[in-house]
Amino acid sequence: MRLFLLLLLALFAYGDEVRLFESRIALQPSGELLIQETIHYRFDASRHGIYRDIPLTIKTSKSFIPVHIGLHLLTVTRDGSPAVYTTRRWQSPKAGEILRIRIGNPKRTLSGDHIYTIVYKVDKGILPASIEGYDALRWNVLGGAWRVYVRKVRAEVLLPPQLDRSNIKITTWRGRYGATAPMLGKISWLSPHRFVIEDSDYPPGEGATLEVAFPKGLLPQSGEANIRPSLADISPQMWLVGALMLYLVLIFFIAKKLGIVLRTPIAQPQYYPPKELSLLQSGVLIDRFADDEDIVPALFELAQKGYLRIAQDRIEPTGKEPKDLTEDQKALLDFVGSGVDLQNRDYLADRYQALRSKLKDMLYSWSVRAGYFRQDPQKTRRMFLFASLLAAVPLFLAAFWMMGGMGKAIFIILFMIGAGLVVLVQALLSRQITVILFMLIWIGGIFVTLQGALLVPLLITSALFFIAALVTYILYRRIGKYTAKGLRALRYLVGYEEFLKRVEKDRIKRFLAKDPHYLDINLPYAVLFGVSDAWKELYKSFNAPQPVWYVGDLDSIDTIRIAPAPRQSASGADFGGFSGGGGFSGGGIGGGGGGSW
Repeated sequence: MRLFLLLLLALFAYGDEVRLFESRIALQPSGELLIQETIHYRFDASRHGIYRDIPLTIKTSKSFIPVHIGLHLLTVTRDGSPAVYTTRRWQSPKAGEILRIRIGNPKRTLSGDHIYTIVYKVDKGILPASIEGYDALRWNVLGGAWRVYVRKVRAEVLLPPQLDRSNIKITTWRGRYGATAPMLGKISWLSPHRFVIEDSDYPPGEGATLEVAFPKGLLPQSGEANIRPSLADISPQMWLVGALMLYLVLIFFIAKKLGIVLRTPIAQPQYYPPKELSLLQSGVLIDRFADDEDIVPALFELAQKGYLRIAQDRIEPTGKEPKDLTEDQKALLDFVGSGVDLQNRDYLADRYQALRSKLKDMLYSWSVRAGYFRQDPQKTRRMFLFASLLAAVPLFLAAFWMMGGMGKAIFIILFMIGAGLVVLVQALLSRQITVILFMLIWIGGIFVTLQGALLVPLLITSALFFIAALVTYILYRRIGKYTAKGLRALRYLVGYEEFLKRVEKDRIKRFLAKDPHYLDINLPYAVLFGVSDAWKELYKSFNAPQPVWYVGDLDSIDTIRIAPAPRQSASGADFGGFSGGGGFSGGGIGGGGGGSW
């Protein structure tokens, strides 16, 4: 351990270092601060100058939104003369918005010892104290983001007339962010309104924080008021909310232009399947999608018409001559051919994919050709998605603006979370327990490891993008421009679905008296509309024989699958900030860090 420390000290001895970091903190009667930092910097090699990073925001435990402290840079000098410098703002994942002051001439280099002086003003100088009932000047004299060794730290505090040695309490902390050890130096009072504290030996990553606590009300500023976000603080979030509202208005307008069914039409109950439509055609008209889930009940429909015989492990043709069948029904008969072995999933896989692709094209084309839709619903949805992406441009721009320099990081994290959610949903559907647990740890770990200023915009952005995606999905599912003929067919199907879901036993009993096969006729549509359990119970209630075209236990009829089964898987530095309540190193205004360039 001693050898390691000696090596570490040797490394610092031959690198750049801050010989003395002086901070003169003048607390104004108004609660504002006038800060003068004097940095005695020693360059070990030729450099252009130094940079100084100063946080512009504070983190609070009472608000998800970073609060700006109102920092105004006044003067920058080197060795007593005005210095050449540039400034830019950037986002730190931990400390929020940072002002970087880059001092020096890129065309010139220097070495040896130089003295840099930075003077700036802070509007919000008062924060809640770590002591209950007190406000405080809470200042990070030395931030924990310095990349060089700091030999000595000196802080001089000038108090306003309202405060003096008799009515304040001074607390100090030093170390890495969150440390609670006090500064080692003693406080020296130069007058009742002025004191100095000195300390030494700060390796990179360690900082020093000073708190001057006083009873609330002695100064015009309030700590609680200063950590409350202002309109300027929330404006980025408001712009993002505004962009979201604009996006929602735009996609709703786009959906209206393309054709959308916002409400299920009111319809009279219907008691029989539509005569002019096949089950697959009805499925497209009821929800505007050619769903894979509709294929099995469509096979039941063919069986009910006498063309097929169905068991749990096999589907066979009866040999009945095809007559008055729709093109999709003929395609299903061609798929069955001389028979289908439902246990041979590998054999089914390619044939099934070809069938579903053929049926989708066939049904969407039919829906327009037969006059039920003005345009292919699938093409309409694609147009809607493309237009939605264009409409989302302001939303993405607002998100990037709100997140500043963290934009790329946020979107990378959102992509990682989104990819994890996709895999999680697939794992849930296929019941892959190992994958489910892994993805929960993956997604949860991302949120747990995020800290400070990165977590806040991520949560806000995630929530707003989730709302945008949810509304887009709802509209996407309802896109489809019906003709008058299509609306009549939709009302009929809605009325028929309503009747099947009600399961009116008295009415059904009367229909059975007229037609003993009434339950069989409606069973395929009961499976289509997801009410097969209630409809199967009717066979027991009325002691009706099960369909002659089905071999096996009727309770398991809706477990038949022809789709291939899913494959199973084998088993930086802290810049400081205020968090409210309690005291620690880095828990105040100021701080930051610096180094050479």
